[in-house]
Amino acid sequence: MSTVQSWLFPSSHSYISGFTTSPYVNMAQIAHVALSDNALGVTKISAGTEHPVVTGPRTKSKAWKATFPQGSYAPSSGSTLGGFAFYLNGPRAFSSQLSSAKEVITSYSVMLDADWEFGKGGKLPGQCLCFHCHPVIDVKSTRRRRCG
Repeated sequence: MSTVQSWLFPSSHSYISGFTTSPYVNMAQIAHVALSDNALGVTKISAGTEHPVVTGPRTKSKAWKATFPQGSYAPSSGSTLGGFAFYLNGPRAFSSQLSSAKEVITSYSVMLDADWEFGKGGKLPGQCLCFHCHPVIDVKSTRRRRCG
């Protein structure tokens, strides 16, 4: 099992189905999907933000790049926008199963520039998971919020 696979799909869980954009995952029940808005069902992109696809320097795999200009603090607030936000439904074969799912596990990895200044405040990127717009836990910050 690759290190990337063990980060994204911990062996402490069993998986019925899922998807990944990582070329380093080799699991029969996990579909490989292109890192594109269309393939991943991306909608409701925050106005004025971008998430270009780049090649990661270490893994050489595709990644979305987030830019945080000085003075930015959110993808939808303030005079200087930073980062990006959107809804990600997943590929159709996966998203069609969500209404009957009892548990959903999400994971992702973040790479920061070598000169990233942690002391500047703010939070690392997180996910807000929404199923039929019921409140759920924001995975990385454990804040509860209503999505939609």
